[in-house]
Amino acid sequence: MPLKKNLSMSGNKRAKNKLSKSHAVTTIEQSYEESILPSADELEKLQMLDNSILPWIKDRTDSEQNHRHGVDRAQVKIISDNNRRVLYQRF
Repeated sequence: MPLKKNLSMSGNKRAKNKLSKSHAVTTIEQSYEESILPSADELEKLQMLDNSILPWIKDRTDSEQNHRHGVDRAQVKIISDNNRRVLYQRF
């Protein structure tokens, strides 16, 4: 059951803090999210400079997101394979 949940914004960085307590165990979780997109104000200024900039930014953002998801999938596979190997070694 969460005791405290704090969400704060700083520029395009987002910090999320969570404190949980279950029986005698207290857990503190902290995660960060960073948007790769410029702020809405900056996007508007960029659009004024070049009308074709928003599709370009969207394409770059999509490419970066696909890369991050690929890295995440690879990390999950490594962990899963390792866990499977450790499990089979016990028997």
